[in-house]
Amino acid sequence: MQCEIAAVYMSGNLRRTKQLISELTKHDAAISIAVKRVTAKTSRRTPGLDGITWVTPTERLEGRN
Repeated sequence: MQCEIAAVYMSGNLRRTKQLISELTKHDAAISIAVKRVTAKTSRRTPGLDGITWVTPTERLEGRN
């Protein structure tokens, strides 16, 4: 999906680019990957802006929603 966004952006169709980016932010797989990347870092035990850390897999799954 990211390759498609890049191709549409390079073609100059900004309206379609915004639409695809919006779809990507709501896509379940993209959200799961983002949560996995953030919680896999060495600073994963540092709370975010909300003051919450997701340590267990159950907490990560709940954090996706």
